[in-house]
Amino acid sequence: MSSGRSSTSNWSSMSTASVIDALAESTRTISLTRQNVSLFPFQVSGHDVMFRVSIPPSKPPRKSSRPSSPVPSASEALVKLASQRELKFYGRVARTCPELLRHIPTFEGFVVSDELDEYAIRSVMSSQAARLSDEARAAVSPWSLSVLNGEVKKRKVGAEYIALTDLTLPFSKPCALDCKLGTAHHSQDRQVTKPVKYETAKTLGYCIGGVLMYDGSADGPLVHYDKYFGRQLTDTTIVRVLQDFLFCCTSSSYLRSQLVQAFLTELEPILQLFKEQEMWRFHSTSLLLMYDATLAGPVPRVTVKLVDFAHAYLNTGREPGRELQVDAGCILGITNLMAAMRTIGAAARGGHRRSPSTDLTSSTSSGKVRRAGRTG
Repeated sequence: MSSGRSSTSNWSSMSTASVIDALAESTRTISLTRQNVSLFPFQVSGHDVMFRVSIPPSKPPRKSSRPSSPVPSASEALVKLASQRELKFYGRVARTCPELLRHIPTFEGFVVSDELDEYAIRSVMSSQAARLSDEARAAVSPWSLSVLNGEVKKRKVGAEYIALTDLTLPFSKPCALDCKLGTAHHSQDRQVTKPVKYETAKTLGYCIGGVLMYDGSADGPLVHYDKYFGRQLTDTTIVRVLQDFLFCCTSSSYLRSQLVQAFLTELEPILQLFKEQEMWRFHSTSLLLMYDATLAGPVPRVTVKLVDFAHAYLNTGREPGRELQVDAGCILGITNLMAAMRTIGAAARGGHRRSPSTDLTSSTSSGKVRRAGRTG
């Protein structure tokens, strides 16, 4: 495990500009045009609009002595704005904790454009959305359209567009859940403590930042529940929402238990990694849980990745008050998430039945939580 000080001392002392330059050298630059940009249809959470970009086949990165994550051959990639801190994370993670690479989206490269700015990008995607048929629009996450139509914020200094592996590509009808980890959702270098807006984060170490799922079956309407919904959940109702997410597309006890077990299998090595690595601390980082609503195949295919590193920082242990230690908040969150899933799995094996939409509707009927959007 790459958690010792000596192995990263030179790398961690590099300036932000040097780290980002090194990342640019070891990856590629992707050009953005009006022809190769489109709206990302499955956005679950986040402040900024995400989009897809068509990219050419991968080319070997320029020769560099610095390690980098492999760049797969992909026809499309996910594009998002990244802060300097997130860029530093992608620039340093391969050298400081290579074990993390298999649990995060692959960094495909930087995205540049000579003809498009934030307003032009939104204009292109808004035109695309306006031309969608009712059927096609029903297959787009309401959150994708919400952030697309939201206010265009001034780009933060140093923020760059980056391309990451589109984790939805293996799925024809992806269901996704954004599970934010930790008991505090702010960086330790902030002067003012940011209040935790999610009650379950304080007690369980995780909360729900967004849910995208199909109501009743893969042929049902696409439903989205946003961060405001997640903020109203309790230690009890959050488990019910997890169960609804997992059980929404099948009544088969066998498939339900197989799906839960598939997620537990993916979560176990992530938990073990957090119990061992001491170099990185994460705030507002999420686990993105995904599966295909069709549940095709004998074993459900799932994806679990860590995403969002705008508040991740490298902890060398040399700064006052920042001794090397494991990230207890994330460990608490993953442990409790897995415990909830084991309880849900036991219910599945016992043949427990319940209408998925019933729980979510009953949770909203008192006005305590908010249903953000629903299509169909």
